[in-house]
Amino acid sequence: MAAMGYVDSVLAPKGLSFTLGSFAAVCTLLFALPKAPVSQKYNVVVSHLGCAAVGVVALAMFGPGWVARAVALSACIAFMQFTDSLHPPAAGLPLIMIDAPKFHQLRWWYVLFPGVVGCLFLFLLQEAVQWLKENCKF
Repeated sequence: MAAMGYVDSVLAPKGLSFTLGSFAAVCTLLFALPKAPVSQKYNVVVSHLGCAAVGVVALAMFGPGWVARAVALSACIAFMQFTDSLHPPAAGLPLIMIDAPKFHQLRWWYVLFPGVVGCLFLFLLQEAVQWLKENCKF
């Protein structure tokens, strides 16, 4: 989170945000349960891509509010089941998009940034940690 926070502070003056609350849950899965099905790269990327897109569509269709949240969460669950990409933290992405006005102006960019790019960044960190665990004695 420190690395993501630093990148976030560099990008904030440009109006971009790199850190999402759901990334804390992603970190927990990637670093504590790296072999679990919900931690696999396919699940993480596909679910973040789809669920972020659902958030953008729900906000555009219903505006901020309870209807958008309910429709978005239901659509995310259906999407993850249909694509066999279950990753529970991704279900938070639409709610973050709908409830956080700072993301509204991103529209479709929200899907890629911070959605997918944040996951790729966490994968790089996960690989570095795994390499250190296997090759360095502490």
